[in-house]
Amino acid sequence: MAIAGPNFVTIAVNDDSVGFNEWTNTQRLVSTNLSYAGMANGGLSFQTNRLKATGFKFNLPLCNITGIRVDIVKAGNVVPNALLKVTDYEVKLLVGGVIVGDNKADTFIPWPRHPSQLHSVYGGPGDLWGLNPSYLDINGDTFGVAYSAYITDEQHKGIGALLDSISITVYGDFPSDIPGV
Repeated sequence: MAIAGPNFVTIAVNDDSVGFNEWTNTQRLVSTNLSYAGMANGGLSFQTNRLKATGFKFNLPLCNITGIRVDIVKAGNVVPNALLKVTDYEVKLLVGGVIVGDNKADTFIPWPRHPSQLHSVYGGPGDLWGLNPSYLDINGDTFGVAYSAYITDEQHKGIGALLDSISITVYGDFPSDIPGV
């Protein structure tokens, strides 16, 4: 088994077809650098808009894909407790621009308060997210990740979610490791 990546997102857009409140500064997701894409709420509990991250620039040769790993580095701007917290809501793949596969969201672990960060890993070697993607799917410009969070703000304090980076690593039977871009 060989590894390609991790490759960082180059295109990230807000999708307001679900949830509430827009992800802003999405161009900041290109590396782990403490420069955040974020969203803030007005003191309610809700699912955020979906963030669609694509443009991972894989260039895999003819091969079988054996696993996909997504890394997301994130933080909340709240002290987590039962009434104030940010958690994952949806973490799915985009194949051909369509949201597909298993939802890998961790809906239980609250994000730490900024400046602390949570580095979450979804999938990995041997995990195809309930799909059978081809190397052509992975190489496509519209391959990526669909992400949304859930904000619990029962105290109406106005909290938010911050994302520092999104990257993808692909595992397969290609001849050798391919460094990330």
